[in-house]
Amino acid sequence: AFEFGRGFLWEPSWLAWVIEHSKGLAIFINWVYILNFWAIIVVTAIIIYILDRHKYFYYRNMILLSLIIALMVFMLFPLAPPRAMPEHGFIDTIQQFGPSWYGSREMSVYYNAYAAMPSLHFSWTVLFGILFFRMKHPWLKPLGVIYPGMTFLAIVITGNHYILDAIGGAAVATISALVYYAIVRLDPQRTLLISTAKVHLVRAGAYLSGAFASWKSHTQASFEAKRSRLRSEHYAFWRRSKRLHLKYHL
Repeated sequence: AFEFGRGFLWEPSWLAWVIEHSKGLAIFINWVYILNFWAIIVVTAIIIYILDRHKYFYYRNMILLSLIIALMVFMLFPLAPPRAMPEHGFIDTIQQFGPSWYGSREMSVYYNAYAAMPSLHFSWTVLFGILFFRMKHPWLKPLGVIYPGMTFLAIVITGNHYILDAIGGAAVATISALVYYAIVRLDPQRTLLISTAKVHLVRAGAYLSGAFASWKSHTQASFEAKRSRLRSEHYAFWRRSKRLHLKYHL
């Protein structure tokens, strides 16, 4: 509604263009969504951990900060992804074009279906994009733009996020970086989040994840009940409209 009211609800038209011109492109984007997140982040983190431990801690702590901020938003304002509303022209491309195992009901237990805003997919790839851009090797610098750019297209085209979710993810990444820079500047010797506070961050993340488990089931039930009620109201409105139509035309 926010995007529509301001004239930039472009996602359905982008998706329609991709499906109309090339289903192969849709399948490729599905795989980009699946592989370019955890695979690249985990491999890059391992390499940095081996080669530059300080840089690893630096970016790890910003990731943890962004996770904590995002978890708070998810709990306060749970939002479903656009693919949950096919009546508005959104399509779950992974469910429709595959890989079928990723879009299966069994896989749904491994992620929160109501954590669309902000997009951690985009937030974390922005942080890693900054990491790539600051690398000494010139051939890695373009990845600073390509990596978050491809992620942005993938999360939108697959119907997993709105454009606004990506903007929210970029904002979370920016806030996390600024907060961490401020902490390190205040205490450069101890690098607070690297040493003493990292345990508390991990514990906080674990606690919030545990709270998610119970909150998720409650939110999902509430969302389904609300959706069912809206469908019933729409059906009742349609029946009343039909009766009025018959009344005035008989």
